[in-house]
Amino acid sequence: MRMLCSFMETSIESLWKAEKCPIVNGIIYPNGSVKLLNPKYVDGFKRIPEYSGITTIKKLSETREVDFTYLIECECINVDVMNLKIYCGGAGLGGDGFVAVSHDDELMWIAFFEYSNPMIKVEWKHSKVIAYSNVGDKWIFDVHNPEFVKVQTKI
Repeated sequence: MRMLCSFMETSIESLWKAEKCPIVNGIIYPNGSVKLLNPKYVDGFKRIPEYSGITTIKKLSETREVDFTYLIECECINVDVMNLKIYCGGAGLGGDGFVAVSHDDELMWIAFFEYSNPMIKVEWKHSKVIAYSNVGDKWIFDVHNPEFVKVQTKI
């Protein structure tokens, strides 16, 4: 479900706590900055994220280039060693997926993709967040540099 919402009215942290997220392909940070990761098509159908610049939710909101959606959480794991919580799930639009990480209950980042399909499982291995989509793709994020995500497609 899409909703109109002005970023000037609320923060990313507030949206996250209300289980909402901007519909923008990329890594969204609590300060509103976004590292855009739009889909690159390989072999005509495999979609992998490709870095395409930096912007802010405020800029996108002012030019009406962003909507917001409700998030549907599938799984949350705790990483006690680093006091992290890692979330994954989908959104109200069906093909969307997200992964989010918080430290001491403060949001670090949200990775949101309209083209990933819902993320149904997450793992933590050697400072990497590993998320699995409902079509079997494996998304690997470095917790400190999530924009360098790697995708291993099932196909």
